This record gives sequence, structure tokens and C-alpha cells, in this order.
Amino acid sequence: MENKRAAAWLDDAKSWLAISRSAEKDKFYDKGLYCLEMAMESAIKALFTGSDIEFPKAHNITHLILLNKDSLPSQIKKNLEELIDVFSALLESRNASGYKAESSFTDEEFKKKLDRYMLRSEKLIKEIEDSLKQ
Repeated sequence: MENKRAAAWLDDAKSWLAISRSAEKDKFYDKGLYCLEMAMESAIKALFTGSDIEFPKAHNITHLILLNKDSLPSQIKKNLEELIDVFSALLESRNASGYKAESSFTDEEFKKKLDRYMLRSEKLIKEIEDSLKQ
């Protein structure tokens, strides 16, 4: 991967993913979910950077995926709906998982969401990584 900035975003994504897995293992499901959202966000920013797509300093960049779909690698275009679905769902949980004390979510609800999106996020992050290597 030649683009150092894209590589740095991807490294961030992998770090957040590792922290999410660790939090899940330790049963800190809310923090695991928060870190999973950050992993996906960082991976998408790596994808944008590697595709020369400008993005604002913001968390909600979902609309930019659709707006720039023609500039994305074909490998990513095939799973665009899943990418948007996973990232949108994680983004919806961001405040609740980051601020558990202010949330009405139970530990079981955090666990269910984490279980639902962990494998899908891992797959999507790997696909983004592979697309950036081409």
C-alpha cells in the first residue's frame, strides 16, 4: 500500500478492532461496540483516502459512501449495501455504547449488537484492506 495516510487509517481500524475483540472477551460489550464502530469508521476513512475521496472531520460519513460509490474499488461496490448497513447500525449505537451511564441499553442488548456486527465488520475491514492493496 503506497498511500501512507490510507495505511495509517487502516492501522487505526485494526487497532480499534483488536480493542473491540478484547472488550468483548472481557464482557465490556458497550465498549466493544463503541470500538467496533470506530474500527469501521477508520476503515471507511482508509478506503476514502486510498480512493482520493475527501471527507469532513466527522463520524457520520455514511452519505459519502453512496455519493462516491463510482470512485470505490469494484470489490467494495459488490458489498456496498452491507457496508452501509453495518456502519449505519454501529453509528446508531455510538452514543449509547460510548456513554453507557446515559443509555437505556442493557448489557444483553449491547452483547447482541456486538455479536451481530463483529464478524460482518471483520469481513468488511478485510475487504477494504485487500482493495487498498490492489
